[in-house]
Amino acid sequence: MAALFSRWQKFMNVAILLSGTLLFIGFVAMIEDWIPRNTAVIWFTYVLGTMCITGVVPLLFDMSTESSHPVSEELSSTIMVLGNQMMCNVFTIIIQIPGLMSDDDKDRLNYVLLVSFIIAVFLSVLYRTTNVRLLIDAYSITIDQLDTRSIQQIRNAGVRM
Repeated sequence: MAALFSRWQKFMNVAILLSGTLLFIGFVAMIEDWIPRNTAVIWFTYVLGTMCITGVVPLLFDMSTESSHPVSEELSSTIMVLGNQMMCNVFTIIIQIPGLMSDDDKDRLNYVLLVSFIIAVFLSVLYRTTNVRLLIDAYSITIDQLDTRSIQQIRNAGVRM
């Protein structure tokens, strides 16, 4: 299935991340009273934005597998999950330390999340797509069989290595 969507993977990643970011901007704007509040719209932007950000995770896992080839899929996925969990824990611990942050500082955490979404969209746009793993699968080449001629075939097919 990944081979079917590989051509559109980067576009889908950027589109989903951008949609989630725009929805989160709307959410923050209502929470900060920049625009009039509407409880239904607040929940709509929150739920749909969360669905976008959560829904892009499998696509990012596949992208990490492609990017880190010939490293195993399990290792690249484990590193992504570990990094995510560590950053979530740091974020959660920092806001729980008594006296470290005032209520005004805690209100600014929405801005921190917003900036992180914008950075994710920016990095996704800059990412250079590679489909080496899918091409090697298509040619039925094992790593041991990968020689200069095979690499040239893959490069001729338009893959940057």
